[in-house]
Amino acid sequence: LPRSTFVGSGQWSGHWLGDNGAKWEEMKRSLIGMVEFNWFGIPFNGADICGFDGIPSEEMCIR
Repeated sequence: LPRSTFVGSGQWSGHWLGDNGAKWEEMKRSLIGMVEFNWFGIPFNGADICGFDGIPSEEMCIR
C-alpha cells in the first residue's frame, strides 16, 4: 500500500495512512482518516493496528 495518492488511484490501489501512535486519540484520528479516504474514492485503505509508535494496551488491540 502506498502512502501517496493521485487522481483515480482508488481504482487501482489503496492507501496506507502512515505511522500512528498507540494512543486512543490516534486510533480516533485513524478511523476518521479511513472514512475520509472512502469519501475521496479510495475505499481500500488502513492504518497500523494498535498503533506503531509506543506500547498499546491489550484493550486497544482487541478493539
